[in-house]
Amino acid sequence: MRKKLHVFNVIFCLLTGLLTIFVTGCSSLERKVALFDKKYQGYINLSQIENILENPVSFNACIAEEVSDMAYSSKQLAENGYLLVGDTMFNDRKHYSVAVAKIHCGKIGAERALFNSQLVSSSQVIIPYSTPQVSYANTTYQGQLGNYIGSSTTSFTQYVQREIRYNVNTYRKWASYWVKAKPPTLGVYYDNMPDKSKYEAETNSGAYVYLVINDSPAFNSNIIIGDVITEVDEEKVIKPEDLTRVLQQKAGQDVVFSIIRKGKPIRIALKLNPAASK
Repeated sequence: MRKKLHVFNVIFCLLTGLLTIFVTGCSSLERKVALFDKKYQGYINLSQIENILENPVSFNACIAEEVSDMAYSSKQLAENGYLLVGDTMFNDRKHYSVAVAKIHCGKIGAERALFNSQLVSSSQVIIPYSTPQVSYANTTYQGQLGNYIGSSTTSFTQYVQREIRYNVNTYRKWASYWVKAKPPTLGVYYDNMPDKSKYEAETNSGAYVYLVINDSPAFNSNIIIGDVITEVDEEKVIKPEDLTRVLQQKAGQDVVFSIIRKGKPIRIALKLNPAASK
């Protein structure tokens, strides 16, 4: 699991790199992309990863919720062992509710759906139009002696300019779909080191921990966010791909991690879980 959890790109980052630690050789799973208001959306084919799912794929049961902070809610699901399998984001003036996200969730067999809608722009539209306004003038005719002779009515038509004003709102719709995964081998999301960590650790080598899954070997052994993993059983971790390879080789074994935490080296011994795909 090797992608940053930035506030606005958490979904997209997770989707492209989330399976690395679970599945050997499946980092390039096919991803079908379509709009949220169509029948399908961007997702990973669950039939390709059924062997790492905790529960069988279901096309009926789905818990969908509308959330105010998509990044925070996504982080919570990831920390609790959920795997991102689909997402979509687009701007639209139409109204879509969390119920629509739940329908799409069921179509791909996911267990959880997060839905978020945010107002991104509002503009006022003015439509001019004109309406006729008719005026009438009555004229009475009298004779020289004041006697009534007759009357006439004349109409005058004028066009009055008016306008209709209404607001047009544009919303950003965002939905993500999740399944519960089997316990991971280690239980961390990791990536290349940010510049600040390189400075503190005085090295360019290592895998930087961005998130720790609850109740995983990493969590129970007190590996924390911000740790830099530099070795596993004295095998050097130069880049994140090295850690992926070592974890795949040593799944289910007792290992010792060499870690730099706040500029100081520490060692943590733990037992890795078996490979989730077995």
